[in-house]
Amino acid sequence: MFEKLHRKLTLLCSAITTGILLVMSAAFLLVSENSQRQNSFLSFCADMGSLLAGMEEQDALSHNWLKKLEGSKYRIYLWDNGRPFLFSSLSSSKEEQALCGSILSHYEKERQGQNFPQTLQPLHNEFVWSAAQNAECPLHAASHYAGVMTWLRNAAPVTAVVLADQTPLRRHLLLQRLRFLLLDLIGGLLFFSFSWFFSGKLLEPVQKNHERQTWFIASASHELRTPLSVILASVSACEAAPPAEQARFFAAIRREGKRMQGLLSDMLFLASDQNGQKSLPKASADLETLLLNVYENFEPLAQKSRHRFTVSLPEKSLAPCICSTEKIAQLLSIFLENAFSYTPPGGSVSLSLRKDAKNAYLSVADTGPGIPDAQKELVFLRFYRMEKAHSQKNHFGLGLCIAADIAKAHGGRIDVSDNRPCGTIFTLILPLQS
Repeated sequence: MFEKLHRKLTLLCSAITTGILLVMSAAFLLVSENSQRQNSFLSFCADMGSLLAGMEEQDALSHNWLKKLEGSKYRIYLWDNGRPFLFSSLSSSKEEQALCGSILSHYEKERQGQNFPQTLQPLHNEFVWSAAQNAECPLHAASHYAGVMTWLRNAAPVTAVVLADQTPLRRHLLLQRLRFLLLDLIGGLLFFSFSWFFSGKLLEPVQKNHERQTWFIASASHELRTPLSVILASVSACEAAPPAEQARFFAAIRREGKRMQGLLSDMLFLASDQNGQKSLPKASADLETLLLNVYENFEPLAQKSRHRFTVSLPEKSLAPCICSTEKIAQLLSIFLENAFSYTPPGGSVSLSLRKDAKNAYLSVADTGPGIPDAQKELVFLRFYRMEKAHSQKNHFGLGLCIAADIAKAHGGRIDVSDNRPCGTIFTLILPLQS
């Protein structure tokens, strides 16, 4: 499921970014090409003025001079009083001559047959021409730029048609488009790679959360199945048992029902998270009194299990702490239950309280086997239990997870450290009232 979602997100992100890149490239190309065409035509118009001035100054238009004037950019066709120059017929093909004839006819129509008196000033007009349409056209459709100039030479009008083939410019613009297309393809591949990596990173916590949820449901189902099986078996046995033996089965049903009730209560507490913060009733509390009450509640258990149980309080009173005394007592009870469960008889369990300028530290230390460093973070996962706890029915693996949620709801945190030479110290760090 996540692989398919990963692919879809990657394709969506890369398609959007590549589409934006293509649109921006197309817009840039459009502006750039229009600018290049306009600059090219303006340059052609400026050259026509210079060519006309140069031709007027020449007494004789020789073939060599005209060839040099054409260079690699232009083709020049001349008519002297309506008769074509020999240079024009020698240096051009029939197609080019026909094209020049069409341009000259268009030019003469615009002049409307105007004659040239002796005082007429030289004229020149520039056109954007399409050979395919044999007419003027927009810049983007031009096959040639055409300049037609007329001046008087020896009292007779001389007309010159200058053609500038736009094939080099079109080829340049095509290569520019191909370069941009190649860059867009490279950009698309880069966007795809980035989208694959980025969407994978985005989905990683979602996938982990889904895996944890699946594992949580499977673990909860397993934990609930055991007491349910015992209850159903006890009901069946109770139906077949004589009245004198039914009390034993009723006791088993009651015991397993309480286990299920406790498990469901823990699961409901863990599920009551609202935007990452549980809503708990809080009030100003005296932590020393809270600690002593918890100590008194666990003294009978310590005596029964033959553990040395001590409490340590600071010499100076602590500032009040805004907290839920019920939940902090529950958290300390979770620490103490684990400590008594894991510490062998004859071992020590201690409950202590200390402070610094900003925080209060409520610690439970034991002399049990300790927790390996690799498992210090895992113990706060739901239904995670160390090997010894698997054999104990009262441990569901939710206690420390609940403790962590209680600490988070109070703006505090839990620290796990080693108790030298053996054992573990669980410390709740709570902010004091400023």
